[in-house]
Amino acid sequence: MLKQRILTALLLLPLALLVIFWLPINAFGWVAAVLVALGAWEWAPLAGLKGRFYQVLLALIAFAVLALVQYVVPVSSVWAFGQPAGFYSLMVLLAGFWWTVAAVLITQYPEPKRFWQQNKRWRILFGALTLLPTWTGLMVLRDWRHDTDPLLGAWAILFVLLLVWAADTGAYFAGRAFGKNKLSPRVSPNKSIEGAMGGLALAMVICAIFVYLRPVTISPSAMVVASLLTVLASILGDLSESMFKREAGIKDSGSILPGHGGILDRIDSITAAVPVFVLVMLAMGV
Repeated sequence: MLKQRILTALLLLPLALLVIFWLPINAFGWVAAVLVALGAWEWAPLAGLKGRFYQVLLALIAFAVLALVQYVVPVSSVWAFGQPAGFYSLMVLLAGFWWTVAAVLITQYPEPKRFWQQNKRWRILFGALTLLPTWTGLMVLRDWRHDTDPLLGAWAILFVLLLVWAADTGAYFAGRAFGKNKLSPRVSPNKSIEGAMGGLALAMVICAIFVYLRPVTISPSAMVVASLLTVLASILGDLSESMFKREAGIKDSGSILPGHGGILDRIDSITAAVPVFVLVMLAMGV
């Protein structure tokens, strides 16, 4: 399993770098929209919708919504007067609200499930609040100060991804070596507090490297705060998907990525980390 994870990651990394740094913003948006649509495909079973029809339907709806957004609000208008345009700001704020709600659901699980476990519409809504702001956050970051520095947004996205990957990797090895105290036993029994701390430590190494190299023009203090909150959000995203998979009786969201499971299994942490990083960035006025 570990060898498969490493091999898949090594194959995906060059592709991710190509998409982030080489593609024009508009093309980047379409690739990100396809990724979100695949995530919507895998969300259908988590929402209790069985059958290929519902998977295709959710994927098409997600892609159609994002295609409409790109048509109505072109990439040249993602930022307006130093702030993300209307839809983008709304989605980022909704993401902040949703991940606050998700944190409550996770910490209180399994009690809060009574109000949503039998209602598929709630779970579909939770999926929309998980996936759509991910695309929004990626577009806001990719277009960040694009007029003055075309690659600044690309570096910002890479920074967030590296934080998430470092947190995931550090948590895996620290958890195996030192894990004793469960982080959220009712949601994900295999995750430990020691693992989370190991992931946070490795992510802060990434933060220190970026502070030293300065490919992203953010003050060191802002980088540290943004890194801490982004890593905590990534853990929340991971636990959130685990909660929905547990409720649906599913081990992996899919099997498209050998060693990793499905698309959602790979981007669950990113779905929270990206919009939270954007919120922190906007709150700090950077």
